[in-house]
Amino acid sequence: MADVIGEKNLAASVPEELIDPFWNTVPKGFKHKHVMSAVVKLWISLPEELRKQLIDAETVSSPTKGQDSFVEAVRQIARSEFEKLHRKAK
Repeated sequence: MADVIGEKNLAASVPEELIDPFWNTVPKGFKHKHVMSAVVKLWISLPEELRKQLIDAETVSSPTKGQDSFVEAVRQIARSEFEKLHRKAK
């Protein structure tokens, strides 16, 4: 692939079973680089503590546990952030 000025390649090995479900969520016509840019922008916009919680949850999550720690961590963070916004609105 040719290099594009102002861009760098971002590659990572992820569990094989996540690849197809991930790309299946991308609407037809969207370029992979735009999707990955959105993912990176979301990640870097999170406060450091939230990124740490997600990394910790991903490290311990396992399909054999019956509970996906990463998804639960995302839900917990979302609930917490929603509650903070709700309290501020009062």
